[in-house]
Amino acid sequence: MFGFIVAAGSLAGLIYLAKHRRHGYGARGYGMRWLFRRLDASPGQERVIRNSLDETYAIGASLRGQSRRAKQELADVLGGPEFSEASLQSWFEARITDFRAELPKFAAEVAKVHEVLDDRQRRMLGDFLLRSPFYRHHRGHC
Repeated sequence: MFGFIVAAGSLAGLIYLAKHRRHGYGARGYGMRWLFRRLDASPGQERVIRNSLDETYAIGASLRGQSRRAKQELADVLGGPEFSEASLQSWFEARITDFRAELPKFAAEVAKVHEVLDDRQRRMLGDFLLRSPFYRHHRGHC
Protein backbone atom coordinates (compact mmCIF):
# COMPACT_ATOMS: atom_id res chain seq x y z
CA MET A 1 0.00 0.00 0.00
CA PHE A 2 2.82 2.38 0.90
CA GLY A 3 4.51 1.71 -2.46
CA PHE A 4 1.31 2.67 -4.28
CA ILE A 5 1.18 5.99 -2.43
CA VAL A 6 4.84 6.73 -3.25
CA ALA A 7 4.29 5.80 -6.91
CA ALA A 8 1.16 7.97 -7.15
CA GLY A 9 2.98 10.92 -5.56
CA SER A 10 5.92 10.47 -7.92
CA LEU A 11 3.61 10.34 -10.93
CA ALA A 12 1.81 13.51 -9.78
CA GLY A 13 5.19 15.24 -9.39
CA LEU A 14 6.33 14.17 -12.85
CA ILE A 15 3.10 15.41 -14.42
CA TYR A 16 3.47 18.74 -12.60
CA LEU A 17 7.07 19.14 -13.76
CA ALA A 18 6.22 18.19 -17.34
CA LYS A 19 3.44 20.77 -17.51
CA HIS A 20 5.47 23.59 -15.99
CA ARG A 21 8.72 22.75 -17.73
CA ARG A 22 7.10 22.95 -21.15
CA HIS A 23 6.27 26.61 -20.60
CA GLY A 24 9.93 27.44 -20.02
CA TYR A 25 11.12 26.31 -23.45
CA GLY A 26 10.09 29.46 -25.25
CA ALA A 27 12.34 32.41 -25.94
CA ARG A 28 12.52 33.15 -22.22
CA GLY A 29 13.35 29.60 -21.20
CA TYR A 30 15.98 27.00 -21.99
CA GLY A 31 16.71 28.25 -25.51
CA MET A 32 17.70 31.67 -24.25
CA ARG A 33 19.93 30.31 -21.48
CA TRP A 34 21.64 28.13 -24.07
CA LEU A 35 22.02 31.08 -26.44
CA PHE A 36 23.37 33.36 -23.72
CA ARG A 37 25.99 30.75 -22.84
CA ARG A 38 26.94 30.34 -26.51
CA LEU A 39 27.20 34.10 -27.00
CA ASP A 40 29.09 34.46 -23.72
CA ALA A 41 26.68 37.30 -22.91
CA SER A 42 27.18 39.36 -19.80
CA PRO A 43 24.30 39.75 -17.31
CA GLY A 44 23.73 43.28 -18.61
CA GLN A 45 23.47 42.03 -22.18
CA GLU A 46 21.08 39.27 -21.09
CA ARG A 47 18.87 41.83 -19.35
CA VAL A 48 18.70 44.06 -22.44
CA ILE A 49 17.94 41.11 -24.73
CA ARG A 50 15.24 39.73 -22.43
CA ASN A 51 13.59 43.15 -22.06
CA SER A 52 13.67 43.64 -25.83
CA LEU A 53 12.12 40.22 -26.34
CA ASP A 54 9.37 41.06 -23.86
CA GLU A 55 8.62 44.25 -25.77
CA THR A 56 8.70 42.34 -29.06
CA TYR A 57 6.22 39.82 -27.67
CA ALA A 58 3.96 42.71 -26.66
CA ILE A 59 4.12 44.04 -30.21
CA GLY A 60 3.25 40.58 -31.50
CA ALA A 61 0.32 40.34 -29.10
CA SER A 62 -0.96 43.66 -30.38
CA LEU A 63 -0.71 42.45 -33.98
CA ARG A 64 -2.43 39.18 -33.05
CA GLY A 65 -5.33 41.13 -31.59
CA GLN A 66 -5.56 43.15 -34.77
CA SER A 67 -5.36 40.01 -36.91
CA ARG A 68 -8.38 38.53 -35.14
CA ARG A 69 -10.35 41.61 -36.11
CA ALA A 70 -8.88 41.45 -39.61
CA LYS A 71 -10.03 37.86 -39.99
CA GLN A 72 -13.63 38.93 -39.42
CA GLU A 73 -13.22 41.82 -41.86
CA LEU A 74 -11.82 39.48 -44.51
CA ALA A 75 -14.70 37.08 -43.94
CA ASP A 76 -17.09 39.98 -44.56
CA VAL A 77 -15.24 40.93 -47.77
CA LEU A 78 -15.16 37.38 -49.13
CA GLY A 79 -18.57 36.31 -47.84
CA GLY A 80 -20.50 39.24 -49.22
CA PRO A 81 -23.00 38.92 -52.04
CA GLU A 82 -20.55 40.42 -54.55
CA PHE A 83 -16.78 40.44 -54.68
CA SER A 84 -15.16 43.85 -54.78
CA GLU A 85 -11.49 44.15 -55.57
CA ALA A 86 -11.51 47.64 -54.03
CA SER A 87 -12.71 46.29 -50.67
CA LEU A 88 -10.04 43.60 -50.75
CA GLN A 89 -7.46 46.27 -51.60
CA SER A 90 -8.58 48.42 -48.66
CA TRP A 91 -8.40 45.35 -46.38
CA PHE A 92 -4.76 44.77 -47.44
CA GLU A 93 -3.91 48.44 -47.00
CA ALA A 94 -5.33 48.38 -43.47
CA ARG A 95 -3.10 45.39 -42.62
CA ILE A 96 -0.06 47.13 -44.08
CA THR A 97 -0.91 50.23 -42.01
CA ASP A 98 -1.14 48.06 -38.86
CA PHE A 99 2.30 46.60 -39.52
CA ARG A 100 3.82 49.96 -40.39
CA ALA A 101 2.52 51.39 -37.12
CA GLU A 102 4.38 48.71 -35.16
CA LEU A 103 7.56 48.73 -37.25
CA PRO A 104 9.31 51.63 -35.44
CA LYS A 105 8.78 49.93 -32.06
CA PHE A 106 10.06 46.63 -33.41
CA ALA A 107 13.05 48.29 -35.06
CA ALA A 108 13.91 50.09 -31.81
CA GLU A 109 13.97 46.79 -29.91
CA VAL A 110 16.13 45.11 -32.55
CA ALA A 111 18.46 48.11 -32.46
CA LYS A 112 18.83 47.75 -28.67
CA VAL A 113 19.90 44.13 -29.06
CA HIS A 114 22.23 44.98 -31.94
CA GLU A 115 23.83 47.78 -29.95
CA VAL A 116 24.49 45.71 -26.84
CA LEU A 117 26.24 42.86 -28.71
CA ASP A 118 29.75 42.98 -30.12
CA ASP A 119 30.58 41.94 -33.72
CA ARG A 120 31.36 38.31 -32.83
CA GLN A 121 28.13 37.96 -30.87
CA ARG A 122 26.12 39.51 -33.70
CA ARG A 123 27.57 37.02 -36.19
CA MET A 124 26.81 34.17 -33.81
CA LEU A 125 23.24 35.39 -33.30
CA GLY A 126 22.73 35.65 -37.05
CA ASP A 127 24.06 32.11 -37.52
CA PHE A 128 21.78 30.90 -34.74
CA LEU A 129 18.75 32.43 -36.43
CA LEU A 130 19.65 30.84 -39.76
CA ARG A 131 20.37 27.37 -38.43
CA SER A 132 18.11 27.18 -35.40
CA PRO A 133 16.19 23.91 -35.09
CA PHE A 134 14.08 25.71 -32.46
CA TYR A 135 12.58 27.96 -35.11
CA ARG A 136 11.93 25.13 -37.53
CA HIS A 137 10.35 23.02 -34.80
CA HIS A 138 8.01 25.70 -33.45
CA ARG A 139 7.21 27.81 -36.50
CA GLY A 140 3.73 26.34 -36.89
CA HIS A 141 2.86 27.23 -33.29
CA CYS A 142 4.02 30.87 -33.14
